[in-house]
Amino acid sequence: RHYSICGIEGLNKGEIMFAVKIADKNGHKALVSHYLCDELQEGDTIEISSPCGSFLLDFELIHNNEIPLVLISTGSGLTPLLCMLERQVKENKDRPIIWIQSNKEQKDRAFKEQVDKLLSCNDKNINIEIFTQEGDSRINLDLLKKHVTKESDVYICGGIDFMKDMFNYMYLLQVKRVHHDSFGPIIL
Repeated sequence: RHYSICGIEGLNKGEIMFAVKIADKNGHKALVSHYLCDELQEGDTIEISSPCGSFLLDFELIHNNEIPLVLISTGSGLTPLLCMLERQVKENKDRPIIWIQSNKEQKDRAFKEQVDKLLSCNDKNINIEIFTQEGDSRINLDLLKKHVTKESDVYICGGIDFMKDMFNYMYLLQVKRVHHDSFGPIIL
């Protein structure tokens, strides 16, 4: 079966686009990431199944222009959020969107053109890009206080330590709607 995960402009029916991060941590290779990068070639066909989690955009809020959509990620965690961003813009361009993405360096930013194009559809949208190895501070409580309210509809995706920090910040901000996906088990 073929699944269109993101449905990003420019893709043909049955094609998908996704980001893969290669990191050898403690001498261990990630099974799927390394297979995708080391073994597959552009144009290869693979069999995949639908996503396993329930990390989906809240469709009841897509047309609510009073509750901002806040998308927060680090590294390749932006991949599922990009799909949500695209869906939101397709269904309702008037809803305010706050995109907060952290990377080590500007060269690490994936899907730059797609994100910029999607966010440009509404002058209320805010695009915050953080590059930690270029002098920017990490995403912190002070930054989030400026952009996230208790009523925000927040989606977070990233590594375990990042997720723990974001959960703590959302708790301190008393955010009611927090959705998440992580790259590993979360222990709260």
